[in-house]
Amino acid sequence: MAFVSALVAGLVASPLTSPTQIRVSGAARHQEATIARLLRANADRPCLLIDAGALEASLASLSDIRTAALRSNVFGRARLRIQCRRAVAGLGESMAVDETGRTFFLDSRKPPNLQISTNVKDFHTIITISDSNPLNRLSRVAKKIQESLPKVVGTLEFDDRERIRLLIEDLVVEFGDTSDLDAKVGILSSALKENPQRAQQGGSIILVDPEDPVQVR
Repeated sequence: MAFVSALVAGLVASPLTSPTQIRVSGAARHQEATIARLLRANADRPCLLIDAGALEASLASLSDIRTAALRSNVFGRARLRIQCRRAVAGLGESMAVDETGRTFFLDSRKPPNLQISTNVKDFHTIITISDSNPLNRLSRVAKKIQESLPKVVGTLEFDDRERIRLLIEDLVVEFGDTSDLDAKVGILSSALKENPQRAQQGGSIILVDPEDPVQVR
């Protein structure tokens, strides 16, 4: 038993088990240098002695990484899986918002078709996911629009009563709040399909009550 314990301890601590090959998946190109730097710091450490939690936390602290998971074995091989945040709307020139309302710096990727107006710029550092978070409310609407109407280019904003609306060219779409989003976006989708020029014609589509939508031209 003592021999087995010593053997196991030797494998765990031996430099021979240091990672010689780490496969990284899911990372964006602009993240490669930062990830490589963090991995090099563990290059001479035996795989089973690498503090995976600390490494994962360091990576997840980057604004555009949602999760990071490292798995390694005693054969000197490891795999790092990265899940990047997905932008559902842009916020200014260099920021974006994911589906939870979390903001992050936008890299060289193509910016989203939807933008969040600067009238909520004072909220861009809020990272809670409660419905009281203005960015969370807008991001939920943005996500639903992105899923159903991926080609729509527009701006989401609050009116002076903090009701949500979408501006598409000359058209104003009044959502009110985040309730019944499937129904509201479905009505908008049907209106734009039935009349592809609807956005250029101006006026408004009021979806506050999706059971009684109102179109004003």
